[in-house]
Amino acid sequence: MNKRAAGFTLLELLIGMLLALITTLAMLTLYRQTARSLFHPEQGSASLAQQDGQLMAALLSVQQQAQEAGFGAAGGRGQNLQLLSLSDLRVDADGTITALSIAPAASGTANAAAWRYRPSLDANAYACRGVASLGAAGQASTLYLLQADACANLDDTLAQASQWRARALSSPLPARRRLSLELRLTQSCWPYAAATASQTYPLLLLNYRDTQRDEIRSFASCLTNLADPT
Repeated sequence: MNKRAAGFTLLELLIGMLLALITTLAMLTLYRQTARSLFHPEQGSASLAQQDGQLMAALLSVQQQAQEAGFGAAGGRGQNLQLLSLSDLRVDADGTITALSIAPAASGTANAAAWRYRPSLDANAYACRGVASLGAAGQASTLYLLQADACANLDDTLAQASQWRARALSSPLPARRRLSLELRLTQSCWPYAAATASQTYPLLLLNYRDTQRDEIRSFASCLTNLADPT
């Protein structure tokens, strides 16, 4: 008695192969989309997290240095701290600034700030530091730390580009992360929120957008050396 051979027919094998191919293509598509969302050089989660970490480290450095504003310096806030609108900054490979185009800015619209302080109370010498975020509208911007080691007068030093040096604190950042600066003249604060404030001081805020959480984050510097807001 003849027995029917066990196994699959050619049609069944073709259908199985087709289903396996469709499943494989779907998995490859999902893998490609997942890899792109994680490792895209600009939009990937890994890249965004790296940029956020780099920017937060840079802003923490600026926050610490801004605390020096007005230390040991004569004069009020206007002589020792300025919010600025920076439209041009050109830096040589060694950090020397060859072009600096700035103007006073209103709080909330600034992309730069500069301050004056005395590095040592034993010497009657002043230094200036600053921060700037520069990039064409809609394009990537770079965060810079500015420094002038001889700065008897802040206004005069700002007018002389050759007195300044610049150091990039970040790689070029997407336009959506553009840094803005805000100055609140009278704010109850204390450096790093280390204690409950009993007085009001000028407060310098460095704001940027955290793309991981899609929210504005701020690094605050409570300028206790500039208690007089005038």
